[in-house]
Amino acid sequence: MNATTGAKLEASIRADSDDIHSEPDWTLSVMGVPAPRTTSISASTTMFWNGFKKNGKGYQTLMNNVLRAFVQTRRQGESIKSRTRSVNYNP
Repeated sequence: MNATTGAKLEASIRADSDDIHSEPDWTLSVMGVPAPRTTSISASTTMFWNGFKKNGKGYQTLMNNVLRAFVQTRRQGESIKSRTRSVNYNP
């Protein structure tokens, strides 16, 4: 690690174009707690969640299993595609 002297470090900071060299204008600041974030959920997403939730306890585990099976199926499909692409067929 290179040792940097205090003077070199200060010069480097002053030369940094991203550094703000003056005090911020605090009169532009806003005090208080920010407004709560709103979520935007489409109707299909709501239907998806509700479809799993209606099964009751364990719906998150069920969702995880479905998603895991989906990913595994996609990976298997990609594996098959990559193997069939490597075969050259010239009639």
